[in-house]
Amino acid sequence: MNTTVATGAKLITHRLRQNELVLGDGASALILQDGSSTATSVVTKLTIGTGATLDITDNALVIDYSGASPEATIRAK
Repeated sequence: MNTTVATGAKLITHRLRQNELVLGDGASALILQDGSSTATSVVTKLTIGTGATLDITDNALVIDYSGASPEATIRAK
């Protein structure tokens, strides 16, 4: 399953378990505070548009990618 958060829209959830998460320009996604292992979000691909934000609060995020590491790109965002 893929999730796209449209430009300027906001998603609030307890966790993400998706193939792909796309945050359009200015969009935001908030993972509600939990801190337990059940709140760990897992995606295989993450795309963050200009001015978009992903707030995982006190939770963990796993990007289960294949191919080249997306770490540098994600950290830069």
